[in-house]
Amino acid sequence: MKLTFLVLLSCLFAVSFACNLQSNKDIDGHDLSNQPGQVNDCCGICQSTSGCKAFSWTSYNGGTCWLKSSTGPIKDGGDVTLGTLGGDGGGGYSLRKTYEGNNFFDGFYFWNYNDPTHGCVRYVDKGTAQSMGLIGVENGKV
Repeated sequence: MKLTFLVLLSCLFAVSFACNLQSNKDIDGHDLSNQPGQVNDCCGICQSTSGCKAFSWTSYNGGTCWLKSSTGPIKDGGDVTLGTLGGDGGGGYSLRKTYEGNNFFDGFYFWNYNDPTHGCVRYVDKGTAQSMGLIGVENGKV
């Protein structure tokens, strides 16, 4: 049985998203890549690029889409148009990752270093969490 997060489970299809545009704004760094195009092309290019969450468009070389791996921090950007992927209002999501019962916890990051909260919580590694019954899989179910 494949397990997915509840939010993604209800929407197993890809939906086209609109992009939210802001004039004279930019995201410094976080560049994945760049591609030639006009500002209206950048949204589709970003949607079809793995890891793209936003883009900046400039008139460089006749028009360039700078694909971004982050949506911030946003700064004043002069003659730049910032675009972020946004929903179409229909609650559309696309399934990006699924987990089988036995690998469900492989996507988690287990912190096992000194407590940065000075005793407010106890961090454990994956093995300890399993042995203490904090996480587990039984018959392919989490």
